[in-house]
Amino acid sequence: MDLKAVTCSLTGHRPQKFPWKYNETDIRCNDLKIRLEKAMEKAVLKDGYIHFISGMALGSDIFFAELALKLKAKYPEKKITLECAIPHRNQEGRWSDAYKMRYHNILRESDKVTFLSERYTSNCMMDRNKYMVNNSSLLFAVYSLDEKGGTYNTIKYAQSVGVDIEILDILN
Repeated sequence: MDLKAVTCSLTGHRPQKFPWKYNETDIRCNDLKIRLEKAMEKAVLKDGYIHFISGMALGSDIFFAELALKLKAKYPEKKITLECAIPHRNQEGRWSDAYKMRYHNILRESDKVTFLSERYTSNCMMDRNKYMVNNSSLLFAVYSLDEKGGTYNTIKYAQSVGVDIEILDILN
């Protein structure tokens, strides 16, 4: 089986770009998580995706990883796997304790952890994003339609290499 053909990943904003910032009890955040979960579930049930790659950044990436684990538990017969593609070791070093706990819980439950760099470099985030795109046939994008930043650059890269993109507008 061609793993890339059944792999999807996500690019998306961090909490600073969300209208609700870090407030995950906001109805708009809940709506985004519901829409993302439905899109991921459709990818599994209708399109046969079984491998999910999360970049493990704050915000969208963490939501995506947690939802992949939820689908893995809900559909054990599908043999869903989660890979955490981490741009550099100690990525979570400056995060809040609550986010660190979520991050480490996800890592423990994941099927594979890939470190793209041993330490932070100026291009490690984009290297991580390219790794995810290069190993996926579908990219979910949690996106505000802002034409700058890492999410925008990852979408443009995915378009250039022919990866399918499904945009979930955070302003919707």
